[in-house]
Amino acid sequence: MFSTYRDVQCAALCAAILVYALCGEPTPPAFGLPEMLVGLLLCVAVGFRSFARAVTPVRGDAHPFWFRAGQIFLLYGLSVPLVGAVMAGATPGNILRDIVPFLFMLLPVFMIDTVRDRVRWHFIITACVVVLGVVFSARVIAPLVLASSGFDGAAQLGMNMSAQDPHRLANAPSVLFAAMAMLGAAGVLISRRMNANGLLSAVFLSALALIPVAAMALVLQRASLGLLAAGVVFWVGVGIVKKPRRMAIPLLGLAVLCVAVWGPLPDVVAGLSHKNAMVGANMRWQEAAAVRDALHGIGAVLFGNGWGATVQSPAVGDAIVTFTHSLGTTLWLKSGLVGVGLGVAYFGGLALALIRFLPIHPILVVALGAPMVIDYLLYASFKSLDFGLILLLVALYGARSAHAAPVWTARQSCCIQNHTQ
Repeated sequence: MFSTYRDVQCAALCAAILVYALCGEPTPPAFGLPEMLVGLLLCVAVGFRSFARAVTPVRGDAHPFWFRAGQIFLLYGLSVPLVGAVMAGATPGNILRDIVPFLFMLLPVFMIDTVRDRVRWHFIITACVVVLGVVFSARVIAPLVLASSGFDGAAQLGMNMSAQDPHRLANAPSVLFAAMAMLGAAGVLISRRMNANGLLSAVFLSALALIPVAAMALVLQRASLGLLAAGVVFWVGVGIVKKPRRMAIPLLGLAVLCVAVWGPLPDVVAGLSHKNAMVGANMRWQEAAAVRDALHGIGAVLFGNGWGATVQSPAVGDAIVTFTHSLGTTLWLKSGLVGVGLGVAYFGGLALALIRFLPIHPILVVALGAPMVIDYLLYASFKSLDFGLILLLVALYGARSAHAAPVWTARQSCCIQNHTQ
């Protein structure tokens, strides 16, 4: 497996994901030992050569549009907003807390050349991101499960017993991706392999998917649960149109899954309805207006107030914060309309690459597309490493040709069955 240095880089990336899953937070208040270890592993994963390649645009190369757009976006982000931050007198801590997530967003630019041809690593990295989502979810619900089972030591172990999610783990893009990827894979397995191994694998994946679903339901993530339901409906519709005879067993399995969660479902629906009535759209439009008002002069509108810039946001009770709940307004505040335009080219290019993969693998495309939509438009979880990992998977699978897709599916099914035997 470690025949070349690129294999070492891929292994370092997987190690960084697992350390992050066990010890990290999507947006930590400070950089501690877990964050430094993850950062070191990510530096090994990227390597000097890949970093140099990312910041050195070459005319006439064969890379896709999103890669070229990402290179320009990277160079812009490491220059103009940084100069703006220094001129505006932003604190070094705030600047660093903006630059690190920005570099996470460019993870596909840094790593696509390393991982693209290492097909055997595609599934491993994907599995690590799924594990990340499951572990984050387990960290949210485990204290409550332990408490309900009579375990008295959860609080002494430092576990959160408030039925809340102070570290925003359930907001992480990997949580929604894990739930959708496992449910989708379970449906594929029982529709294609009607045998004991396929059934056991599907049951195992469905049960495991309930962990991130429970975490999202516990903290009432409206957009995540809504897109999860919409994705399942879309998959069922595609299956009925393409191969209706094979959909009987998946539909039966979906019915069984619905029965399994029927008990807490009314409480979740009532909680979501109450939250929607109380907060509505979370003042996203008012937040955008606040960003507009914070940009004084044509120079600020075009180039932003720099990394580390703050805004008095009505979405958080008029507190002064360094983020907004939309990627577009955050880029506008920090890097101006020029940064927004470059971001649209980069993120839009990745989205188009993923859409082209839709006829080949609708399960994977929807599972990756749902957290992308949320991070683009609704939540501030685009500041997490998870967002960069989702974009890296989009870049990997968006570059796959039509004949390569069944290889991933077969490899996935084989690995899943081997682990369940």
